[in-house]
Amino acid sequence: MSTFITVLTYLVTIVVFYFTVTYINRTVAEKGIPSGMIRGLLVVFLASVVALFAGAAVDWVGDTLQSQSKESK
Repeated sequence: MSTFITVLTYLVTIVVFYFTVTYINRTVAEKGIPSGMIRGLLVVFLASVVALFAGAAVDWVGDTLQSQSKESK
C-alpha cells in the first residue's frame, strides 16, 4: 500500500470521526437522552464504527486503483 493511501485513510478517518461525533451527539441530545458516561460511550462507539468503515472504504478504493494501474503497465 502506498504512503499516500495510508495518509489519506488516516485523514478521512479523523474527519469522519469528528463529524460523526458531532452529528450523533446532536441527534441524541434532540431525542432527550441525558448526557452522561453511557451516552458518551455510545456516541464514541458509533462514531468509531462509522470512521472504521470509512477508512476501510478508502483502503479498498486505493487498493483497487493501484491494482488497476499495475495491470495497465
